Amino acid sequence: MKIRCNKGYYYFKFDTESERGIFADSYQFKLVPESDYFTFQALLDMDTYSIQGKILGSSPAIVTCSGSKEYVLAKNNMTYNLLLGRICPSTLITYENDFGISTYFSCTYVIQCYSKFRGRTIIGFDGKYDGVKDIFEYSSLELI
Repeated sequence: MKIRCNKGYYYFKFDTESERGIFADSYQFKLVPESDYFTFQALLDMDTYSIQGKILGSSPAIVTCSGSKEYVLAKNNMTYNLLLGRICPSTLITYENDFGISTYFSCTYVIQCYSKFRGRTIIGFDGKYDGVKDIFEYSSLELI
């Protein structure tokens, strides 16, 4: 399975249906299909615009803008919160990741966008899930 996150919007691409089942059983994420990938229902349902003061996820939008969902999330400092299962302000994400040292950034969980790594903020990533090893290997991190 491939996993990608761009400014708080998560994409999951499964190689097989059984891989999707194994992942769903292991991580309890409720994913929904969108085009050629899967994502979270809250992300699928969100608009491609925001109006300042109108609720976006669980909080009021801070700007009026339109564009891709990733753009709308970024402009409003929002992300999909994996723990809470909803769109929230990115300021609620406060923990630090520890990936160790390797070619890949490896861990046993999906990275929470806007979490920290070595004092910097992760705003995107690309990687894959190895269901046999039950590990995520991230080939790139976008940091600010």
